Amino acid sequence: MITSCSLSNLVFSQSTVVFDPVTHTTHLLAGMTWSNNMAYSVSQSFEKDFDQYSMRPILGNGNMFAYGSQYNTKGTRFLFEDWVKGIVVKNSGEVIDADVYYFNFDKITDNLIVTVNKREIIEVYKDSIQSFKFKERGKVYSFEKLPSVQRYRFVQVLVKDEHNYSLYKSINTRLIAANFTTNGLTESGNPYDEFVDINKYYIVYKDQVRPIELKFISLKKALKENSSRVKDFYASHIMDEVDENYAINMVEYLNE
Repeated sequence: MITSCSLSNLVFSQSTVVFDPVTHTTHLLAGMTWSNNMAYSVSQSFEKDFDQYSMRPILGNGNMFAYGSQYNTKGTRFLFEDWVKGIVVKNSGEVIDADVYYFNFDKITDNLIVTVNKREIIEVYKDSIQSFKFKERGKVYSFEKLPSVQRYRFVQVLVKDEHNYSLYKSINTRLIAANFTTNGLTESGNPYDEFVDINKYYIVYKDQVRPIELKFISLKKALKENSSRVKDFYASHIMDEVDENYAINMVEYLNE
């Protein structure tokens, strides 16, 4: 135990410290670290910008995505295969737009994953964040809290219009354990664990939340105020698969 330690105008009181003889680094419970030459690690940035977080273990040689291949698991619990750039808006309204950060999103815990050097990784609790945006290969992914749609989870913004229709997506991911069985003649199930996304979609119009399925009849019902234009869109896209992009394009067409 230490009573206090003051460094660069920061004071730590009554903190438990652990010294790592391999890296010659001292760790505080708060998540901040400094080396024995009294230089701060990148954890100082985490402490400054994020209010509620925990250090997340590295899953494989600095690469958190090694989990899937290491254990022969299909799919992934993370939104992206690699780290991406992003912007975070805290509940206080403060915007974190520092170029040093790399982000990902844990689809199971619904928490933001952040790193600076791809070795020190933190999981930021959703309670302290209002919204965030990622950019990956030129595409923007926006997430925000919308209690009327999902009380305890972030929702992805697919289309947003304050005066017309908005379209949101809730990503729910779960791990399905291997369930392969055989009696020597027949086989069933899978010999591997798999992360499966179960997505739900919602149209919001004048504060009305309308759950939808990716089926034309469901979209038509949710967009009932513009049924004639819905039919026009259907006629122009009769050969298209009714998927997420179809729903996005239809809502954007009606909002024009």
